[in-house]
Amino acid sequence: MKRFFKILLGVLVGLFILLLLIPVFFKDKIQALIISEFDKNTEATLYFDVDQFGLSLIKNFPDFTVSLGDFGIIGKGVFEGDTLANIENLKARINLSEVLFGETISIKGVDLESPDITIIVLEDGTANYDIAKASTETSEVATEEAAAVSFGLNSFSVTKGDFIYYDQSTKVFTQLNGIDLTGKGDFAEDIFDLIAKGNVKSGSFSYEGAEYVSNKALSIDMVMSMDLPNMKFTFKENEFLINEFPLSADGSFTMFDDAYGMDLSFSSPSSEFKKIFSLIPGAYTESFADVKADGNVAFNGRVNGRYSETEMPAFNFNLNVDGASVQYPDLPQSIQNIEMALTIDNTTGVIENTLIDLKNLHVDFGKNPFYAKLRVANLKDYPIDADMHGTLNLADINAMIPMEGLSLDGLLSVDVTANGKYDSSKSIIPKLDIKMGLVNGKIQSAELPTPLEKINVTAAVLNTTGNINDTKINVSNMDFMLDGQPFQAKLMLENPDNFEWDATAKGTLDLAKLLKLYPMEGVDASGIIMADLASKGKMSDVEAGRYQNLDTKGVLQVQNLVYTDEAMGKTFKITSVNSSFDKKNINLNEMRGSAGETNFTATGQIENYMGFALNNEQLKGNLNASADVLNVSEWMTTSEEEVVDETGEPLEVVRIPENVLFNMNASIGKVMYNKLEMKDVNSGLIVKDGKVTLDNANMKTLNGTVGLKGSYDSKPEKPLFDFGFNVKDISIPASFQSIDMIQKLAPIAEEMNGLLSTDFSMAGALGSDMMPDYATLTGGGLIQIIQASLDGDSQIMSGLTSLTKLSKISTTTLDKIKMSAEIKDGRLFVKPFDVNLGSYKTTIEGSTGIDGSINYTLGMDVPAGQMGTQLNSLVSQVTGGKVSAGGDNIRLNIGLGGTYSKPEFGLRSVGASDGTNIKSAVTASVKAQVDEKKEEAKQQVTAKVDQAKDSANVVLDAKKTELKTQADSLIKSQKDSLAATLATKAGVNKDSVDKKLEDAKKKAESTIKGLLKKKKKDN
Repeated sequence: MKRFFKILLGVLVGLFILLLLIPVFFKDKIQALIISEFDKNTEATLYFDVDQFGLSLIKNFPDFTVSLGDFGIIGKGVFEGDTLANIENLKARINLSEVLFGETISIKGVDLESPDITIIVLEDGTANYDIAKASTETSEVATEEAAAVSFGLNSFSVTKGDFIYYDQSTKVFTQLNGIDLTGKGDFAEDIFDLIAKGNVKSGSFSYEGAEYVSNKALSIDMVMSMDLPNMKFTFKENEFLINEFPLSADGSFTMFDDAYGMDLSFSSPSSEFKKIFSLIPGAYTESFADVKADGNVAFNGRVNGRYSETEMPAFNFNLNVDGASVQYPDLPQSIQNIEMALTIDNTTGVIENTLIDLKNLHVDFGKNPFYAKLRVANLKDYPIDADMHGTLNLADINAMIPMEGLSLDGLLSVDVTANGKYDSSKSIIPKLDIKMGLVNGKIQSAELPTPLEKINVTAAVLNTTGNINDTKINVSNMDFMLDGQPFQAKLMLENPDNFEWDATAKGTLDLAKLLKLYPMEGVDASGIIMADLASKGKMSDVEAGRYQNLDTKGVLQVQNLVYTDEAMGKTFKITSVNSSFDKKNINLNEMRGSAGETNFTATGQIENYMGFALNNEQLKGNLNASADVLNVSEWMTTSEEEVVDETGEPLEVVRIPENVLFNMNASIGKVMYNKLEMKDVNSGLIVKDGKVTLDNANMKTLNGTVGLKGSYDSKPEKPLFDFGFNVKDISIPASFQSIDMIQKLAPIAEEMNGLLSTDFSMAGALGSDMMPDYATLTGGGLIQIIQASLDGDSQIMSGLTSLTKLSKISTTTLDKIKMSAEIKDGRLFVKPFDVNLGSYKTTIEGSTGIDGSINYTLGMDVPAGQMGTQLNSLVSQVTGGKVSAGGDNIRLNIGLGGTYSKPEFGLRSVGASDGTNIKSAVTASVKAQVDEKKEEAKQQVTAKVDQAKDSANVVLDAKKTELKTQADSLIKSQKDSLAATLATKAGVNKDSVDKKLEDAKKKAESTIKGLLKKKKKDN
């Protein structure tokens, strides 16, 4: 027996080890199969955590259990990057024998833990769940071999699931949270029963923006027949709970290719009023079990027909409540005698043929009954028959309905009758007689300890003919008191086709207290507004611009107004406003306040404010404004552009309203624009057609003064600017640090000290960061540098010294240097101007590009004797010879290229100090010397001829020989001394000079002979 048990134990241990090892052998196969099948059959991206991939035989033996952690599907195409499904853990059961021996693997069960599924259908019908590859891509494979994976589900479960369905084409939105659901059924069969049970913690449903179900709990317990070939689903045994309200369904739902087929009826199996009361918003709370409710309810309905983009099914709903009452726990009074009979019926499937019939609604709020009935025969011309009347003591409401933090008081009366059709195309409405009143009302909330009290309202709406133009709305009185401050208003409106109004308002409003009663999302405001306003007129006068016919006048005062708008991210403070207005103008007698960092004051007059407010016409005005500080960057708005501010938010240019015409005189103590700071800014401004024009603006900045004229036009996509600057004595280093344009177009300013002045004009476009688009810049003017210096250690000076090896290039002083400059084609061009670089006179010209490139020529006059070996070597490369020591200046034309951060120097050409080429200079010098000697010889011949008139023949022969000898001697002397010296000095070849002297000699001899012949003839 022991032997038997040992064998049995060994077998069991072996089987257990086998159960543990088999999944190890097949784990990689299953994982690869999942990936390959998904890629082969879908147009989506699959992801899961490989480290959480598991395969086990123990949990669901004899089936494998496949586990995938952090599993999800991401869309492609128009849904690129959108997650269709994200599942914390997915478990699937597959058959062991199929894994070991079969060619296909079927999935028998699926369990989803914490799935988050989002289904989106676009307006064109494109759905993110439609991820299957087109049939043409897979048909050939399907015909050759069966799919490697098939779905033969017989069970499924969902735990802690979330689901969203949003169909933009039908405007249907559904959201389910906290889904716990289990189901059984043989999905391998064409026809089977699905058994499902579960609940949803919160569900919402909306259609075309209207929310029909809001945060309702849902429970499901049903058996449904599934006919998959025909996509027909038939309800069998079932019960649904919406909150506490039970509902059962009977019939079928069919999915056609182009529509949904419905043949459904439903009803509530319970007659308890408390169950349906749970559906009222705010009623289904944690204390709902303690709510006392009595009465009977009956609810049933049906839906029959097809639903598609062009079809609607017929439907019918009936709700009846009888003898119901409700009392909340801890409240002293109950709501009694609740009666309701409601039918909504459509027999044709045409939505316009829908009947809404509220035959009766009755509720007793304490001793005050409320009654209503409403019948709308169709939704085409809306034949309406309505009656509603009752009186409510609001204090009783507090005793019947829990309203935490809110207290009401006062007597509210309502009396409404309406009868007739509504057809806007024919200006027809039902005949109306509506009266509403509130006497001694009071509203107090936990957020506002001081109540809004002594509220009295008398209002009426009357139409006796059914013609919309005969409608009158009359609020004959509305007054209240807030913290001891009274406010009273009246309003009369009539003739909606051409509204006529007569309105008055007088009193004091505390905005902080009003917003606590009626909060506005993203807006916070406080302050006191005192108003005495009156307006009377017709809309036709507004539309025609006849504002003189609008009797509008009043006084408006504001004290300590603070307004914060989260959307703008700004806080506005109005310390005081004192204004009066009439039908034409607003007279701003005083305005003090702050906006962001700016404290300002303003006075002036605003014209056509009614046309601006009511008809978007041009607003005109004359203002005098002053401010202490204006930070321009603070008011640059955000957009989707790439340029961002220091907080990382994208920027957008400042746009000027095009329907504003203002003449302004502005005075600002300090203006900050990027890194530039300006003080004592004074300017005349004209704001017109989206454009700001500055007239005679002046300011102190960069340790100097600036005068400015020009304009900023915000209408183009890239705003345009056109300004003229009159700058005096501004700091060169400060301007480089503060002005981006100088950094780009005059980078040498970084290494300069001193002052500059300029009279310069500039135009171009601005980018989204309100900085110039340098490729569009044009301009020009005169720049004067005053008392500036450029240190010898600067890149320019050190580079020049390195090239020339000249010892007298050191710190350079630039005083009263004038240069003419022009901006075009993305470059700053500087016309020739003279400076002294060290001891050397230098002429500079060239350009700087916005890309950082530089191209300048520096023409330096250097005495020949100061040129060292390196410089002589450079000169000889250009001229072909050397320059000998001497006192004459040589013009070195040095090129400066590359970029300012990496300048490149080179000798471009060599010339004389007057600008001519060095070879030409040598020849010209020799010719000048020869010409001088020729003139001397001519004068000597003339003198001798005059002395020897009487003995001309004898003397002439002698002098002829003598002068010839002198000429030969002169030419020889010139050849031996002058030419040799100059040639050596200029590095010119001796043979070429000898030839030139020989030519000069012959010419001189010819000239002298001609002169002697002439004298001879004269004698």
